[in-house]
Amino acid sequence: MFRQVFNFLDKQKCGLVSCEKLGELVRISGFNPTEAEIANIKSRYSEKTGITFDEYIKLLSGLDCIATEDDIRGAFKVFDKYNDGKIKVDLLRNVLTRVGEPLTDREVDNFLEIMGMKDRDYIEYDALCSQLASYVYECL
Repeated sequence: MFRQVFNFLDKQKCGLVSCEKLGELVRISGFNPTEAEIANIKSRYSEKTGITFDEYIKLLSGLDCIATEDDIRGAFKVFDKYNDGKIKVDLLRNVLTRVGEPLTDREVDNFLEIMGMKDRDYIEYDALCSQLASYVYECL
């Protein structure tokens, strides 16, 4: 799979993918780094015109962009005011649109709809963590 992704972005078929395409290369490979992480990756290769397949594989092996189910659960638990496994949907929306790399309201609406939570006041995040973790692993 990684060879196919690399070859797809190696437009000139010269064994290099341009440094401008590094974000796209990493994301198509199944990782979801932040813009700051992409900027950091690009800075490591700033003096080069592109990266080789071997450099690409080395780059991917050093990424820590995959969240486990426990990581996801821990993130939700921070907002679980009563420690009952539930958080308010409004709170989730607020966090997703204001913290880190914020989502748009439309993106949050789509997320809630996909996860079957659009018309709820509270979500039980244990089930959501399982859904999200299984989705992450399906994408790899």
